[in-house]
Amino acid sequence: MQILGLIEVPNWLVYTTLGTVAFYIYGMWPYSYWKKRGINGPRMLPLIGDLPSFMRLGFHGKMVEDFKLYGKVHGTYTLRSPVLVIGDTEMIKQVCIKRAENFTDRGSLGNETKPLDKGIAVLKGHEWKRIRSILSPTFSSGKIKAMFPLVEQCSDQLCNALVKSSNESVDIKTFFTNFTMDVVASTLFGLQINTQDDPNNDFKRHGSELFNIKLFSWKFLSLMLFPKIAIPLFKRFEITLFPKESFDFFQKVIHDALVEREASADSDKYHDFLASMVVARREAEKEGAKGLTEHEVMAQSLTFFLAGFETTANAMQYLAYFLAWNKDCQDRAYREVLEAKANHGGQVNYECLKSLRYLNNCFEESMRLCPPALLTDRVCTETTTVNGYEIEKGINVRIPIYCLAHDPEVWEEPERFNPDRFDEDSAESRDPTYLIPFGLGPRNCIGMRLAQMEVRKAMAEMLLKVEFQTLPETLPFEKLEFKPSGFLTVKSPIKLKVVPRSSESSD
Repeated sequence: MQILGLIEVPNWLVYTTLGTVAFYIYGMWPYSYWKKRGINGPRMLPLIGDLPSFMRLGFHGKMVEDFKLYGKVHGTYTLRSPVLVIGDTEMIKQVCIKRAENFTDRGSLGNETKPLDKGIAVLKGHEWKRIRSILSPTFSSGKIKAMFPLVEQCSDQLCNALVKSSNESVDIKTFFTNFTMDVVASTLFGLQINTQDDPNNDFKRHGSELFNIKLFSWKFLSLMLFPKIAIPLFKRFEITLFPKESFDFFQKVIHDALVEREASADSDKYHDFLASMVVARREAEKEGAKGLTEHEVMAQSLTFFLAGFETTANAMQYLAYFLAWNKDCQDRAYREVLEAKANHGGQVNYECLKSLRYLNNCFEESMRLCPPALLTDRVCTETTTVNGYEIEKGINVRIPIYCLAHDPEVWEEPERFNPDRFDEDSAESRDPTYLIPFGLGPRNCIGMRLAQMEVRKAMAEMLLKVEFQTLPETLPFEKLEFKPSGFLTVKSPIKLKVVPRSSESSD
């Protein structure tokens, strides 16, 4: 091929050049969005955005770096989609509370396909409002209190397992994942499985498989890179990210449990979420509203399982870790539990947990340092101006939970474990929006109270039975390395020593 009749250029070179230019234009086309609007942000690479930076620094490291370089409000992208990052607390309140009607939806990434497509975490608009209103009563204080005996039984099994492993180097999270698996099985499905004694049971095996989603599998990459094409195809052919065998297992568990509860005139006697959802469906239908279909119940059940299993185990792991590194804090929390137990008839009952102010401070501080979810988001459903920033319909707004909780302008020595910063006087003088591990506003975590009760009960019982200690191989906080994901998960297991307390001191 001749160019301008002067130079003979091989056809392959022309086509390669044109293909390269076309790929570059296609790959870079969306990345002018924030620049046109005068909003700073990191530079992007064609098609993959700043994914290499996230892989290099980790999700939390990348967010912190962007905060320092581009400010508390800046523009970035999730692959090719524009994202407005807001770390300004007044803007966060506008988005999550005051103007929440214009930010009702949350972003989704692969979980809008079956079986999670009807889950409360990804539903939008009126569908979300309907499901949330039906589910809210199942998470009331009365329902949580009714589930307390189930959590108590799982806590006893956890303590027994820890005592058996005492004076050894243990991967502490293993015990906590077994505990949260048992809690999910009992509070959600009404199953007693005791994973501490039988770690290879079918529920644990299939439950673990649900989390074994490969980030670089063709399914996940298709949803990430070409969502508008992949999502309809996945729905049309019922392709799921989950292993079929494990999905079928939980589908049968949920179906069988639903049939049993539907056949019972008193579903409340089961004290689990499936029974509560059956009751909620009946109540909705009595009032002429649409109840939950089996598909919707399946979606909620798996959503609660995925949201409450791994994240709660992580939260417990970090709390035990920080108490091990801060013996004075652990001793103070232990003495508080001991005294509270004596004041409540020798029981760490539901009311007793409410009096554990210092233990709660330790939990809050652990969640501040290591929030299980690094961010939350909202999708703008109606073009809205917030604090001078016009946010167009369809734009994803990211709220960086981790950055808020580590802001040196708000938290003195933000990388130090200091539960006293949550004393009443200190807490009242601080904007609570800087600590939102469970989200904020109408779309916050619906299971927040159950998770809090679960962790406090288990930790109170553990403190009475054992003491957590560090080992030579236990890395200090500043040396921990985390996986590059939206959840704060350590690359290597945290090893602790578990030392049993004398029976006299825990009685």
